[in-house]
Amino acid sequence: MSLIYAFVYTLPKGWTVGTNPNMFVDWEASSGNKVTFPVGLQVGKLRKLGPLPVKFDMQVQYYAVHPQVYGSKSNLQFQITPIFPSLIKHKLF
Repeated sequence: MSLIYAFVYTLPKGWTVGTNPNMFVDWEASSGNKVTFPVGLQVGKLRKLGPLPVKFDMQVQYYAVHPQVYGSKSNLQFQITPIFPSLIKHKLF
């Protein structure tokens, strides 16, 4: 099972700060290896590349709870998200 919680605060000039970690639970794993629970910090910046806005995010995570056998203790994530104009120009509801 995978759970995602997200908290993001938008700052002026296109900056964002928050967290967006994935928690994992393996119900069939042995005791002490069932849960992966990360905590971390995400920083992002919205920039314009030509006519298209693009969001760049970097997140560092520490696994406060992790499997003893095969689990990592931390990770670093990079994400690039292009933002396309809406294809639907009017309200649906």
